[in-house]
Amino acid sequence: MKKLLCLLAALLLLCPAGLAENSKECEILLPDGYTGTLPVYRATLRDESAVPLFDELDVSLFNQSGEPEFAPVLFRKKPLRSGSYTYPDGAVLTTSPETLRYKEYDGTYVSLLHSAEDGSEIREELPRSSLKSAIADLAAGARQCWPELDEQPQLTTDALPGITLDEAKARMEALLEKLGVGDNARFVYGLDMQPERIRELGAHYNEVFSFQTPEWDFALATEEDQGFYVYYEFQLNGLDIQSMDIAPFSASAYFTREGMHSFRLTNPAVIGEIYDTPDALVSPETILTRFEKDNPDRIRYGFNDPTPVQMKLVYTLQRAPQKKDGMVLAPAWYVRYTFVDGVPKEGWVWYSALDGVKLMDCYS
Repeated sequence: MKKLLCLLAALLLLCPAGLAENSKECEILLPDGYTGTLPVYRATLRDESAVPLFDELDVSLFNQSGEPEFAPVLFRKKPLRSGSYTYPDGAVLTTSPETLRYKEYDGTYVSLLHSAEDGSEIREELPRSSLKSAIADLAAGARQCWPELDEQPQLTTDALPGITLDEAKARMEALLEKLGVGDNARFVYGLDMQPERIRELGAHYNEVFSFQTPEWDFALATEEDQGFYVYYEFQLNGLDIQSMDIAPFSASAYFTREGMHSFRLTNPAVIGEIYDTPDALVSPETILTRFEKDNPDRIRYGFNDPTPVQMKLVYTLQRAPQKKDGMVLAPAWYVRYTFVDGVPKEGWVWYSALDGVKLMDCYS
């Protein structure tokens, strides 16, 4: 499982634009105009009481079918402020301190058949996504080459009947502004979901998951269902703002000419004022030396012949040098490396750019 997580996380962290320097062993990616140091910022983690995304949330931004009904999450039988809003037309907005997710449903239920590890069958009745929301999930998976795609599908047109890519981006960016997170958002991926592509990706998805009852026959998709999937990440001082887990700072949505049918925002922290600016950050050469010193630990876990192939400077949430100061958004080196476990595979590790300390390695 740990090695699978390594591969999944590597798929989520795509290379940013910037200056690439090649060494004999590892490609080093730096932002344009990098001078050897960058500011460290104060950061406040979102929770139920501290700047949650749902604070003063205007739920009509997502759906205008009427006043939604709120159902709180229960923790030890006590209601939290997190929860879900169900709109009159059946769409649902799910909220947590760091995540907002909007999804449409068609008002029916789908009976999903799963195969248990012991070979028995488990049947589960679940609300069925609308076809357009299911198409959004196909596009989100395709961005990550999932499931089992040989390559990431690319944009083939920037205009469809009734909707253009620029219009989809403009709607998305206006929504992010209204949610208070638009300043550092950066468009990184778009995909036109035309009927032919929907059917192709849908057929592949249902084939891969043939052991369970499909939610949709994507051959039913028509021109009414086509639209643009847009995906954004967040950036500061030319560096991607990343998280040391599977869910990065990100936002995505699916738009057709009828409007928005799916939306997801993950934003774990509020970035504040400058906390400190070091005289210099730890150099990539120092990090590569540290990587080599850590290799015995990787080999002990079966990550044989670990070799760094690319490293890039990013911002990530870390503990402040003075613990009393809480969390900061600080530069870190994200290193992708290959290893051998019967066959070649890929892993990742984070090192603090402030002191070179290893923050997290996928084997651990």
